[in-house]
Amino acid sequence: MIKPSLLNKTLIRFNLWEKVRAWRVGIPIMLFMGLPCYMMLISVIDSTEPEAAAKNVWNIFNNSSIYFLLAYLFISDGLLSGRPTGEPETLNLLFTRPITRTCYVLSKFFCGFLGSTVVLFISVALTLGVATSLGIVENPIDTHFVFSVVFNCLIFSAFYVFLHAMPSLLGLVSYLFFSGCQTVGEIMSIGYSSSAPTFFKYVKDAILFFNYWFGDVFPSCVDFSLIASSYYACTELIVVYLSNLSLFLFLAILILSLREFSYGSD
Repeated sequence: MIKPSLLNKTLIRFNLWEKVRAWRVGIPIMLFMGLPCYMMLISVIDSTEPEAAAKNVWNIFNNSSIYFLLAYLFISDGLLSGRPTGEPETLNLLFTRPITRTCYVLSKFFCGFLGSTVVLFISVALTLGVATSLGIVENPIDTHFVFSVVFNCLIFSAFYVFLHAMPSLLGLVSYLFFSGCQTVGEIMSIGYSSSAPTFFKYVKDAILFFNYWFGDVFPSCVDFSLIASSYYACTELIVVYLSNLSLFLFLAILILSLREFSYGSD
């Protein structure tokens, strides 16, 4: 009889240790870890206003691409297998070991969250050391900064697990769709010329429709300083954040439960 479990130790050990030891995954992680340090060094040295330059470098930890790519490194098996868009190799655990779909999704989510958090906090510590050695006194590290990093790692890991549960091509299309709903919708919301053709008005209305319903699905970086400054912003952002987090995990489990796998597919 299979003993139910929410997390699988074998899967966690593979993603957080065995996989990271491989150069295809380990080198990109080291680069992400050292990138802010290098940027801090060259920015402060070459700048006439070192404090302002250092402040710009700290903004890298508010970049959604960093969180998404780190989640990819710890969750996906693409780089390890040499097939960045191929099917996950660890899906064979669903056959060779007593592991449920829910356990697989939550284990992958936990690996993405923990791995991303550790890498970013090490990067923050190294960057702070470089900034201090260069005479930079001000830094954004406080309770809000720490919470922002942790909760960003959570939401982007959940989002990538959601994409990871899909077939590769469908996951890519979903990423482009949700990303487009957010970015293109924000651009189109600025407005358009009154002399524009009617066709473009219909196109804009269609884009704004998708932006209204799906624009918040694509995760954005959480800024806890903004949440703390406004009760309305706090309530709205927390509701969107928690709904997206639970939606991503639920859909990932549902999609993986509905998928059919072939024993000879790997």
